[in-house]
Amino acid sequence: MKLVDQVKIAAQNNVIKFIMSTLKKNLFSGKGILNISLPVEIFNVDSNLQRFCEAMALAPDIIEKKACKQTDPVERFKHCVAFALSNSILYFDIDKPFNPILG
Repeated sequence: MKLVDQVKIAAQNNVIKFIMSTLKKNLFSGKGILNISLPVEIFNVDSNLQRFCEAMALAPDIIEKKACKQTDPVERFKHCVAFALSNSILYFDIDKPFNPILG
């Protein structure tokens, strides 16, 4: 397993431990389970605009250099679909923006 994956798994384990301990404290003190604050570690520091721009960075390579040079419409369509799929995969991230209004 890669080191990056191990770090992500460790961070997720820490978040789960934090949520479970907060849940336990809230239940034993008589508070509801809806009053759990989320730890700062789960938020992404990038805004949605920055994430979208990073995902669109592949547009010149795939659309302009590969798809536009194809004469066959089916091959051109394949490159456009490949770009759309890669764009959507790169744009989605597990972390949510730190400030959802600004993000």
